[in-house]
Amino acid sequence: MNTDIHSRSKKIILRKASLTLWLLLTLALLSTSGYFYYQYQKLARSPLAAQVSAQEEAEKLTMAVGKLMLLPKDETPTVATVTDIDKIKDQPFFKDAQNDHKVLIYPNTKLAIIYDPKANLIVNVGPINFPQSPTQSVQSTRVGLRNGTSVTGLTFKVESELKKTYPDINIVKKDQSTRTDYQKTVIVLLNDASSDTAEALAKSLNSPLEKLPEGEVKPDGVDILVILGTDKS
Repeated sequence: MNTDIHSRSKKIILRKASLTLWLLLTLALLSTSGYFYYQYQKLARSPLAAQVSAQEEAEKLTMAVGKLMLLPKDETPTVATVTDIDKIKDQPFFKDAQNDHKVLIYPNTKLAIIYDPKANLIVNVGPINFPQSPTQSVQSTRVGLRNGTSVTGLTFKVESELKKTYPDINIVKKDQSTRTDYQKTVIVLLNDASSDTAEALAKSLNSPLEKLPEGEVKPDGVDILVILGTDKS
């Protein structure tokens, strides 16, 4: 039993260690999903002993709650305890919650359950959505760098600078524009699903989001195209 707990705990650590916690966490705390995200991340930063204890509590609660409703299979929840209901009572999901109630958070299934262990009752059940961190978003987005100047090696220079901020940025293509008179760098969103990443890159590069300029060829297999101007040389 203990060996299995330690094994699962180590897997949890490795899986959660890849998440980057930054300003987004502060913003997330303003919403119900932010509460769940905070609890989920707090466990990830806990010492191994605390994680093992949390794992044991999760297993006991899963057995109790599993007798009252069907629970997600093949996923052990993160458990949070309501300790100051006044801070979250204005959120509809917690309207019937009280201090010492348990919250079972299933991040993969995107499900949260409030459970009253004293009364052995399900207080509330609802869906959750964790905010995606910039690092995760950048990893899954294909970025193209295009040199819109006559400065040799500009795409490699900017790639190096971007990797300081986004070490896992997925730059899939570097090429030269047919024009060399770009003074201002522009960010072109080619895939609407990558809009958040495009906005993040625009802020990092202090560059505007624009449509594909006339005369530019749309690259294949790229979600965001960065056309570099002399402001980056």
